[in-house]
Amino acid sequence: MKVQKNIVDYLLVIIQLILLILYFYQPDFLTQSLNKTFEILGIVPMCLGAIIFLWGIFQLLPFISVFPTPTESGRLITNGAFKLLRHPIYSGIIQAAFGYALYSMNLVKLLLALVLLLFFELKSSYEERKLFKKYPEYADYALTTGKFFPHWGIHDKAEPNAKQSSIKDDEED
Repeated sequence: MKVQKNIVDYLLVIIQLILLILYFYQPDFLTQSLNKTFEILGIVPMCLGAIIFLWGIFQLLPFISVFPTPTESGRLITNGAFKLLRHPIYSGIIQAAFGYALYSMNLVKLLLALVLLLFFELKSSYEERKLFKKYPEYADYALTTGKFFPHWGIHDKAEPNAKQSSIKDDEED
C-alpha cells in the first residue's frame, strides 16, 4: 500500500520552511537585542539541541522524510533518542532555536523560536494521529515517552483516547 501525501502534509512542510527561513534571515530593522547576560545561557540549549537533532536524524536515516506522514517502509523506533523523546528532531530544533536566540540576543529569534514550538506542537499532533494508525504499539510508547522533553516526573502524555480519535480524524482526511 503506497502512502499518499495530502495537502496538509505539504502545507505543514511549507510552513516549517517559512518559519526556519524567517528565523535565520531577517531584515535588520526587525532585530532587537536581549540583555547580554543571556548570551552564555544560550550556549547550553543550542548545543544540546544540535546533538539531539543529529541523534534523531541519524536514527531515522533509512526512513527519514520531511513530511509528517510516516513512510511506507518506515518502522517505529523506540530506542536511542526516541527512548527519551517521541520527537527528538523537533525537540532539537526547538532547543537550538531558543538557545541561539539567547546566544545572539535577538528578540525576533526568541519570538520565532516560540512560534516554532507552537508549530511543532501542531505538526507533531498531526503526525502522531498518523503514527497511532500505522503502529498500534505507538499508544503504549506515547504514554511512557515525552513528546519534546523527557518525562523526568513531568508528563505530557498523549490523550487517553488519542488512538480512537486519530482513526476518526484520518477517516475524515
